[in-house]
Amino acid sequence: MHRGLNLPEIFLLISLGMIAVEAALAQWSLVRARYRVRDTLASLAMQAGNIVMNLGMAGVVYAGLTAAYDHRLFSLSPSSPWAWDSATRPSGASGSPTCRPRC
Repeated sequence: MHRGLNLPEIFLLISLGMIAVEAALAQWSLVRARYRVRDTLASLAMQAGNIVMNLGMAGVVYAGLTAAYDHRLFSLSPSSPWAWDSATRPSGASGSPTCRPRC
């Protein structure tokens, strides 16, 4: 199974690509770039840190939602009419639903 790139991976590749383009333009003296290797490594480390923090926050959100699901107050069976009622009710509607599933 082939997995596509996700957004942080795409941004990391774009960052690396732009660094390579800028280095090539500076090498050919088309742009005046006076960056130190240490500054470049700091930028890459910040990008990697951003990816790690995003993954960490996704894990925290997943853990919180899993805990909330494990401690839910009630469950609705898919065969229950209440499940169909809540699934067909328009968002924010109160009272009786505007449409009911056909039997």
